[in-house]
Order: sequence, then structure tokens, then C-alpha cells
Amino acid sequence: MNDVVKDITDDIEVFRFSQAGEKLRDFTWNELADWYLEVYKIQINNNDKNNELLNYILNTILKLWHPFMPFVTEAIWSSMYGEKNKDMLMVQKWPCEIVIRDRNFAILHFEIIQDIVVSIRSLRADYTIEPSKKITVVIVTKNNQELLEHNSDSIKGLAHIENLEISLDEKIKPKNSAGVVVKDISIYIDLAGAVDMQKEQKRLQKEIDKIEPYLYNLKKKLNDNNFVDHAPEVIVVAEKQKYTDMTKKLTALQIELHKLKK
Repeated sequence: MNDVVKDITDDIEVFRFSQAGEKLRDFTWNELADWYLEVYKIQINNNDKNNELLNYILNTILKLWHPFMPFVTEAIWSSMYGEKNKDMLMVQKWPCEIVIRDRNFAILHFEIIQDIVVSIRSLRADYTIEPSKKITVVIVTKNNQELLEHNSDSIKGLAHIENLEISLDEKIKPKNSAGVVVKDISIYIDLAGAVDMQKEQKRLQKEIDKIEPYLYNLKKKLNDNNFVDHAPEVIVVAEKQKYTDMTKKLTALQIELHKLKK
């Protein structure tokens, strides 16, 4: 929020209104709505300071949005603060930057939590595990155990985890699992009970069977000098990129299938 206040103020002062609006929309939608509010829902009963923080952010963001949406923000301001503050939003003092102790550490720590949650969601999507299905996750870390344990409720809530184990020992990795590494953190989803192994193997094999002949024909096409020499360069480049992308996809599918057959 502090960075947004600085950026929006700087942009408005030099008349970069469109750029300021885009930054504000990005923060409101992708940070406040996607992350702050979702974490708040999980921690709502844990810390009264969260109420103060969220109120501060709402108060500030209404002031920042006011030049772009005066009537909407004025209505929200009146609804939220009308009884306590009779002054209209349009005469409130513009937000200013505040000094934040250990700011860089705080941002880095939250980014680690975000990366973990996004990685778990991606693994779920890769193995077609419904978002609503509760899963078991094991996280192995050498340097961030205290941070992850402190934020375990948020990780569990945001990633729909039933059982979360955080450890220093790689040996606790589940036997049938899908994994990903984020920085120095290894994340494993226990696939037993979360995925129908037979069904998933058939799905992966079906995709592999579809890609292999496509790649064969594409390679044959690219090895044809008549095509390479006479086709427009942009077409040849595009076909080569397709071959590279599909080869990577095939390799990833084969690795996933191999994991499930272990």
C-alpha cells in the first residue's frame, strides 16, 4: 500500500493519469481482493490489529480512487465513516508515505507465502484436483520453517489444505506425491486419495498419444528443405517455436506419468 501511495502520487503530479489508474486497479484487484482480504478472512479472529490494518487500507484506497471515481468513493466513504466523520471524502488530506520498519523483509516473507500458495494451486490444476477438495501437503525447508509455521493457517486456508506438515527432513515426503521447488522450499502434494491414479494415468497417456504424432509430423515438416527454403520466415519461426513448446509439454507429461507409475 505504501508503494502504491508513492507511485500514484508521483504519476498524478506529472499528469500520468492512465498509468496511475492502471497501478491502482492492479493493486485493488490483484493484491487487496486476491490476497489481503482472503488472508483476513482466515485470520479474522486471531488478531484485532488486522481490523485496524484493513480499515487503514480501505481508508487510504478510497482517497486514492477519489479523483478517478468521485461519486462512488464518496458514497462508500459516507457509508463507512459518515457517522464518525462528517467531512466529505473530497476534503480529506491526501495519503502520504509512512516509514515501515523491516519493510523489505516483510515483503519478501509475504512473497514466499504467495509463491507457495500459487505453486500448490498450480499442482492441483496439473493433476485436476478440484479446488474445493482438501488435500495433504508436506513442505520441506531449511531456512523458513518458523515463517511457514507462523503462517500455516493462511497457507492451509488459501490452498485448501486439510493436513499441512512443515519439516526440515526430506524423508517425510509422501510415497505417491507431486512436487515442486520454490526457492529453497520443496512442496509435495500427497496424491493418494486426492487423485484417481488409474484415471489420471489414462488421461496423461491419452495426451501423450495425441502429442507424439503431432510432433512427428511437425519435425518431418521442419526437416523438409522445400518448406524451410520457400515458406515465409515468420511461418518457419512459428513452427519451430511450436515444436519446442510441444516437446517441453510432452517431456513434462511423461515425467508426470512416470511419477504416477512408481
